[in-house]
Formats: sequence, C-alpha cells, structure tokens
Amino acid sequence: MDNATLTQQMVQAGFRISIITVHTDHTSKQVNRLRKQIGVEYKGASGPLPSGACLLSNSGQVVEATLFMCAYLRAAKDPFVDVDVQAVMAAYRVYTGYRSAGEVALTTSTEALHIDRAWVIAREYRSKEVVVRICSSRRCRLPYLVSSSMGHRSSCPFCSAVAERDRFHCDVNDAVLTERPVAELLELAARVQDLAGWGLADHEVVKELGLSNVEFLATRRLNAYGEPARQAIAKRYSTGSALVRALTRSNRGVAERRLA
Repeated sequence: MDNATLTQQMVQAGFRISIITVHTDHTSKQVNRLRKQIGVEYKGASGPLPSGACLLSNSGQVVEATLFMCAYLRAAKDPFVDVDVQAVMAAYRVYTGYRSAGEVALTTSTEALHIDRAWVIAREYRSKEVVVRICSSRRCRLPYLVSSSMGHRSSCPFCSAVAERDRFHCDVNDAVLTERPVAELLELAARVQDLAGWGLADHEVVKELGLSNVEFLATRRLNAYGEPARQAIAKRYSTGSALVRALTRSNRGVAERRLA
C-alpha cells in the first residue's frame, strides 16, 4: 500500500497524529491538513498515550482489550516483531462490530476502546509488556490479556479463576531487566562509546558507569546503530526494561559470561 493511501486510511480510522506519523512519511502538519480536507474530527483523548498496565486495570478493560486482541492476532502478520497497523484497523472493525451487535453487553459495561488504545495494546504485546494468559478453570479456559508487571496476581475477568501460564510462556519475559528509563539508556550508550574510545576496557566501563552486565550489552547494541536509528528504536519501547530485553534477547547469557 502506498504511503498516501495508508495515511488517509489511518486518518479516517480516527488515529491521533503522532501514531499516524510513526507509520507513514507524513509530517504532523501534513496529517492535520489532510484531516481538515476530508472533514475528519479527532475524537480521542488528549495527552500521553496510556501504558498497557493502565489499559488493563480492571476486569471490564481486560475483556475489552482481549476482544480486540483476539481479532488482531488473527490478522497480524508478525505481532511479536512489529505493530501491523493495517491489522489493527481490521481488528478494530471486528471489535466494534461485536460491540455494536450487543454481543458483549452481558460481559462488560466498560467504555469501548478507542483505536489509539487498541494500537497501544498491539504495541505492548509486541514488546511483551502485555501477554496472553489462559484461565485455569476447566469450565472457562478462555484466553485473556494481562500486564507483565502483574506477575502472578492476575485472575480471569470472565470467571475470576486464577491465571495459568500459557505453554509458550517463559518467566524471563516477566523479569525487569533495568529500572532505567529509555532516555537514560540512550545517554549511557553515548557515554559507553566515549569511554571505549578513551581506551577503557569493558569491565572498567561497567564499573565507571555502574551498569549491570545486561545494561552494558544493550548500550553496546544501541551504539551499533546511527543516531536516527537509535532514536527510532527507542520510540518503539515504552520502558527501559522492554528496550533492553529486545536488544539482548539472543545474547543475554553471553553478556553474563563475557563480564564474569
């Protein structure tokens, strides 16, 4: 699909401008101009986008997000790698169709997801900040979404039974790898590069900056990219832990052995 067509489809779908510019080459001014030309009024909330945890803070919200995600996972090409915005739009149409038909009226009275928030759920699923659980009750066994930060504290929004890990789950996906925010990791990456240029050995850099082994590996991976690419990568992740996990997923054990 060409860039202009995708931009128009996203404007008509009701996305906020910042999300449209992530997926297209258009600037905020160009998107705003197109909105006015085709007469689309933005009806979403203003301010920062919420996190996945905020969107799953009660059982009604979990049901709404799960209904959308079930449709999204059927449509998305590779939901663990990238946010498939065309799949988001298709899944959102399915989700709103369920609601307009009244099929979820007995389950939840929660306000419907806005498409911006549906996009956030897809983004958080990609970075494993949101994962799928299966209800442990034999009478239920329904899948539902849960924030990774909740660990074992989640319960089924449909029957209140305790969550059961899905068979593809690994506890490492729940581990907090760093408390540092994304912006701090970017700054540390620049300092790691400077110290390495001054001739410091890896273990000396780690000690000087107070880095964990996995944080050091992540900053080295960031430095393999140019500045524009680093900024683009950082925008994809809402937490430093998610960014570190993505950068070190295949070599976490190597980092521990390298600096032991």
